[in-house]
Amino acid sequence: RLVDTFIHDSFTRIEAITRGIEAADGPLVAGICHSLKGSSANLGATHLASLCAELEVSANNGLTDSVEILRRLEACFDRIRPALSAAFHN
Repeated sequence: RLVDTFIHDSFTRIEAITRGIEAADGPLVAGICHSLKGSSANLGATHLASLCAELEVSANNGLTDSVEILRRLEACFDRIRPALSAAFHN
């Protein structure tokens, strides 16, 4: 159940990050990234947490390279989602 909530919430957060970048709202993006970073780390998704931290820094510095970092974050999430589901449902 915990991993299902994480996956659902992560989808919602990544969508919100995308909208925040499109709106050039650095503080919003930074806040969402900070939250996602913590929940990712708590589940052991350390690479995802690292990308969230990188995007959080970008958001606090004018969203420099944010689109590229977001693409990497999305790709990472897509890769780990099945592994998390498998690990926590077995």
